[in-house]
Amino acid sequence: MGILKLLAKVYFNKIEVKGAFPTKASFYISNHRNGAVDGFVILSVFKQKLISIIGKNLTNNAFMKWFFGGQIEIYRKPQNMEEMRHNRKELNRINTEIENGTSVLMFPEGTSHLNKGLLPIKKGVVHVYSSLKNQEMIPIGLHYEKGWSFRSNVFIQIGEPVKLSGEEIEERMEEIKTTLESVYDDEYKFTKPKKSIFRSFIYSPIILVFFIFNLPVMCIPYFVGKKFADDKNVIALWRILSGVPVFIVQSLIYICLGFTYPIILGVYAIVTIMGLLLYRPWKDAIGIE
Repeated sequence: MGILKLLAKVYFNKIEVKGAFPTKASFYISNHRNGAVDGFVILSVFKQKLISIIGKNLTNNAFMKWFFGGQIEIYRKPQNMEEMRHNRKELNRINTEIENGTSVLMFPEGTSHLNKGLLPIKKGVVHVYSSLKNQEMIPIGLHYEKGWSFRSNVFIQIGEPVKLSGEEIEERMEEIKTTLESVYDDEYKFTKPKKSIFRSFIYSPIILVFFIFNLPVMCIPYFVGKKFADDKNVIALWRILSGVPVFIVQSLIYICLGFTYPIILGVYAIVTIMGLLLYRPWKDAIGIE
C-alpha cells in the first residue's frame, strides 16, 4: 500500500484536504473521477488502514497485483454462479475488515469520468450498505485541477457520517447521490497561479537538466497515455503504470553507472528530486496550464 501513497504524492503536486477522517474504521463512499488513481489519492491522505472495493480486472496479472493486491476484488458483471459466489465472499469481508480496524472505500458510480456531475449510482452500494453492522457511511468529494496532468493539484472534501433513512433501493440510491453531491462542488475553482519571468528564468535550467536525466520517464508514459487511454479519466493511470517500470529500469542503469562514475548517480538523484519539487512552480511561472 505504501507504493500507492508514494505514487499519488509523486504524480500530483498538492493534495489538499478539508474535513477530517474519523479515527475509527468506517465505510466510505466517494465520487469517481480519475479511474483507479482515485484510490491512490485517497489512500495518500488517509492515516489509518484502508482498502477499496475494486474490479477484479485490475488484478489479472502479477504486475497489476503488485499495485492493487490486497483489496476487496469483485467481478463488475458476474457471468456465472462461481463469479457470483466469489463476489458474495469478498463483500462479506467488509464487516470483518471494519471490526478489525480497516476502513473500506467504495465508489458508488461504479465507473469514473472527469466531466461535471455524478454518474448514476449503482444498486450494489445499497446492498453493501444494507449488510453493514454499523449502517453509516462517510462521503468523500474528489476535485481534480487536471486529473490527467503530471504535478496538478487535488482537493478532497470529507463529509460527516450519514445514515440512510429510505427503505426502498431507489430511495437509498437517491440519498447516496445527494450525500455525494454535498461534498462535491462542480464549480470548485483551483487558484490560478501568476506568471513570473524571473522565476521561469531561474527554474528553466534545472528543469532542462531534470528532463535530460529523466527523458525516458518523462516521454514514454506521455506517449503511452496518449496511445492507450480512451478518455481523460484513465490517462493518469496509464502514465503511472508505464512510468513505474521505466523509472525502475532507468534507476538501475544509473546505479550501475554509479559503480564506475559515482558523481553521475549523485547528480541524477539530486536533479530528480529538485525537478519533482520545481516542475509545478516552473509550469506556473511560464504559464503552462
